[in-house]
Amino acid sequence: MAIFKDQGETPEKSDFEKIGVNTIRPFKSDKGRWVFRKDGRTWDMAPAGATEAALSPIVVGADRLISVACQLKGIKNPEKGFLLLFSEQYFPGADAKFVFSENKFDGWVYNVESVNLEGIMAGQQAWICPYMKFYFETPPRELYLKVEADDGNSE
Repeated sequence: MAIFKDQGETPEKSDFEKIGVNTIRPFKSDKGRWVFRKDGRTWDMAPAGATEAALSPIVVGADRLISVACQLKGIKNPEKGFLLLFSEQYFPGADAKFVFSENKFDGWVYNVESVNLEGIMAGQQAWICPYMKFYFETPPRELYLKVEADDGNSE
């Protein structure tokens, strides 16, 4: 009923938002790099090109992991945009679990484990760019991730 509605109420949250799952919509830029928008700006998911050359061969960038996950999930045209859900708590349907390993190059290195998606590069490590700090002040001990097709309603 309207008399109970808060005048400053925000739009209804999704079920995932209600349980603390963050969502971004990565897509490929004109330069072929995975990016996402936040607060009206576009952020590169692998901001330090030199980092790739300095990381161990067993450490992959989140951009490579995203490409593999989208392929495994059969997401058509992920370069046009898809949803990446992530949380420090397990949530239903999570594809992978990242376990914190170390700070490196202003980002975080995680060990990758499959949860519900076989072939997600388990046994690898992934370097997560510094922009994860938009969502977490310190590296979460565990991160759960899921990729899914965008229904076209997301920015």
